[in-house]
Amino acid sequence: SGVISDFLFINLQRDSTQGKPLRYGNYYAILKRCAQRAGLDPEKIRTHSGRSTKVMEYLERQALHPEDGITDAVIMESFGWRSADSIVHYRNHNNQVIAKAVMEKLHRKKGGAND
Repeated sequence: SGVISDFLFINLQRDSTQGKPLRYGNYYAILKRCAQRAGLDPEKIRTHSGRSTKVMEYLERQALHPEDGITDAVIMESFGWRSADSIVHYRNHNNQVIAKAVMEKLHRKKGGAND
């Protein structure tokens, strides 16, 4: 297009939107059309999978290795969230690694208090 942009996905239409960032809806429609052309089922295309996987990796690391200092504030900063409420959905997800780490931590505290 000859338009230099700081954005990865830009509008290439020859109108007033040329060179401006694609809106999410446009990006998603293009992604689904490309998937269909590549022989993939467009109904199975999700853009959130990578993000949710990364959040769960952070939460697992937070639970298993508290010494790393991955706080909720660090997670919020990494994902551009303004509220810790955004983490709640992921934390409430049934994750066996996190559940086991929490149970072991609770068991250690309980055992330590009785010794």
